[in-house]
Amino acid sequence: MPDSAGAVETAPATGVLLDVNNVEVIYDEVILVLRGLSLQVKRGDLIALLGANGAGKSTTLKAIM
Repeated sequence: MPDSAGAVETAPATGVLLDVNNVEVIYDEVILVLRGLSLQVKRGDLIALLGANGAGKSTTLKAIM
């Protein structure tokens, strides 16, 4: 059956939806703002990313997407 428009890829049989290792974010080639982020999200996990304004929540999400 051909792929339909708007089809999404399903997760592998392991149930792991997201797996990132040692993510870093550096601004202007010298300012390290995020180092060593590793995260594994499995099907059914509930995730919350909390912090004050400017704490890096959006930066973290952009880095892993």
